[in-house]
Amino acid sequence: MSLTTENEPLKLFQTFLDENWVDEILFPKPELYVANDSTEAIQRLDITSNDAIVISPGSNDKITMRGNWVYYDRLFDISILVQTSDSRQRAMNLTKEVRAICFIYKYVFPGWQRVKYLGRREYVNTDLNIWRTEINIQLENYAILAETTLL
Repeated sequence: MSLTTENEPLKLFQTFLDENWVDEILFPKPELYVANDSTEAIQRLDITSNDAIVISPGSNDKITMRGNWVYYDRLFDISILVQTSDSRQRAMNLTKEVRAICFIYKYVFPGWQRVKYLGRREYVNTDLNIWRTEINIQLENYAILAETTLL
């Protein structure tokens, strides 16, 4: 049995953002993408048409065994790259919306016990008029019965 990262949490998070985004006329929903490498995906995007959010795995799936082999903890990191060519304020608004969704629905993410917002980093390239923000999120499950993972 091998424990590897899976794409299911990424697809679930894409659906999660898509369903809970508050769509307004002046603040439409951005394009949502899932990719293994966010830097490669960003190079292929047409930023002139719309804002974009690229969801990618942050690091490997972390499984920590507890004192005995009956229960374990599972953590999955997600890296979200928000990109816009509108303005820095638009990038901050997109980041604020993602953070609000993570905070409001912190305990109702399907299949996971909690969504934890870890922080953000901002990348500004004013020469090209592109603003990027990287958001780090962690999905957490604690005290999972180990027998449930065996097939």
